Amino acid sequence: MKKSKKLKLLFGILLGGLAVAVFFTSPLISATLLLGAVIEQGILGGLRGKIGSVVGFNWKGINALRIKVTPANPKSAGQVEQRGQMSQAIAVGKQILSTVIQPYWNPYAVKKSGFNAFVGSIVKLLTASTHAVNTACKMAIGSLEGVSTLSFTYTTGTGAADFTWADNSGVGNALATDGFLLVVMGIDGTLYGTQESTVNVLDRSDGADSLTIATGLTAAEVIGFMFFHRGTGSSLIVSNSDADLGS
Repeated sequence: MKKSKKLKLLFGILLGGLAVAVFFTSPLISATLLLGAVIEQGILGGLRGKIGSVVGFNWKGINALRIKVTPANPKSAGQVEQRGQMSQAIAVGKQILSTVIQPYWNPYAVKKSGFNAFVGSIVKLLTASTHAVNTACKMAIGSLEGVSTLSFTYTTGTGAADFTWADNSGVGNALATDGFLLVVMGIDGTLYGTQESTVNVLDRSDGADSLTIATGLTAAEVIGFMFFHRGTGSSLIVSNSDADLGS
């Protein structure tokens, strides 16, 4: 019995001595255990970890501090609206990734992907609350002379989507030979079709083109978007898109 007590006492003394040694020889470890954070490289160094509501972190080689914020209501009306807008913008972008974004947004993207550039643009223009696509949304943004007097009609029985526009060749930097892209999209964000001017061998000067999409829709459910483009690779230029609600 006495031997057991002696062993426990000896073990306690050894453990206490080890703790003291760690405290004095490894202040980094002891500070982390006691405080939950460490000030690196002296008092002027960076803070790693958290003290109270202050969080230390390193961003691209820069020591920084921030206040840890916990949202009081992560499901507030504003946050729900913002998430809805973003979800819709992403859904639209995914549908036109290969036909619109990769060829006509990627070449212009700076420090971000063409997809992110498109989403960042359209998310601000979707109709509030309903997240509907509308004629203010842009399928392309650029410096080429845009579409003049666009008109879009949809025939529910045949699915014909007809575009007409004024030939504005010679205005600004517009050329008669500029190509174009047509995009037909529902106000709910459903993509119904895209068509390049090369399909029917047309250009800016022709003033009309058409494609066939799903039947049975109503004209007020679909929007026709159109923009011009010229060149490829580093010489590519595009116009701002124009849009018209079906009639």
